[in-house]
Amino acid sequence: MTSSPEVSVVVPLFNEEESVAILQSELSAVLKGLDYEIIFVDDGSVDRTVERIEPNANVRVIRFEKNAGQSAAIY
Repeated sequence: MTSSPEVSVVVPLFNEEESVAILQSELSAVLKGLDYEIIFVDDGSVDRTVERIEPNANVRVIRFEKNAGQSAAIY
């Protein structure tokens, strides 16, 4: 991945441990062949959302300690 990818996808998350791995897999499949990044913003989840994210060079995770709402997570 270059320092400035062609596509950046920002995904706000809150207690999504059941679905985040599937979402990551689907996004990666759709974006395959592009220079992309997926930025997961964990908005104070109290479950294992972050632990379910598969680390790789195209993924970044930002964590908030407290839930501030979807708008704050993508701002």
